[in-house]
Amino acid sequence: MQIKSFQKYLLGLDKTLLDAIKKLQINKYKTLIIVGKNKKLVGTVTDGDVRRALLRGYNKESKIKNILNKRPKKVI
Repeated sequence: MQIKSFQKYLLGLDKTLLDAIKKLQINKYKTLIIVGKNKKLVGTVTDGDVRRALLRGYNKESKIKNILNKRPKKVI
């Protein structure tokens, strides 16, 4: 996978739920890798995480850091 195409799977920790929804629409795996300022893995967010967050009362301006999975499973 080229570095440029990999960017559609990354989202910064400071972004919102709306930002996540927009990025999830353009990637085929429906999973985002959440990275901190140092570009290290902080967690993941899937389309299911977004749906559950909306059902719990979060809105499109909620920070992604409040709903991310901090213990993602690693696949090698």
